[in-house]
Amino acid sequence: MPYSPTTSILSKVNITNSIQTMANPIYLSGMFCLTVCSSVAGCMMVIHFNTDKNFAIMMAFVYVMIFEFTFGVCILSQKLYDCNYNIFISCYDCGWYRLAPKMRENLQLMMSISIEPSGIKCGPSLPFNFETYGNIVRLSASYLTALISILTLES
Repeated sequence: MPYSPTTSILSKVNITNSIQTMANPIYLSGMFCLTVCSSVAGCMMVIHFNTDKNFAIMMAFVYVMIFEFTFGVCILSQKLYDCNYNIFISCYDCGWYRLAPKMRENLQLMMSISIEPSGIKCGPSLPFNFETYGNIVRLSASYLTALISILTLES
């Protein structure tokens, strides 16, 4: 089969999709572990705040570091999503109507590939991006607020 840029691009897209499919369970289990660790660290921080300040500070440090790591993963994935979107916009705004038909076909292929967002996903549908990170932080803060409210009602 003769070499063509279209088949080369499509084979690379298939390779990236295969890697993403293999990595999804790893990312999902990693996110689950981070969620459990942040929950345990947050609970231990709140529970031991009045009795053992050093332990509470250590758990607060662990809690913050877990969110820093999650932010690092989310910012890398967000950059991938942004670059993918910028490729689509650049292809659309390049004046494609003045190009040769073969170049138009290549641009159309690039646009059809870049219209589907590519980035790091946790599981089949949850993307790692700033929105996901914000949801994780808000959910964690609401759990800690509820735990603090329960502990203050008991005392």
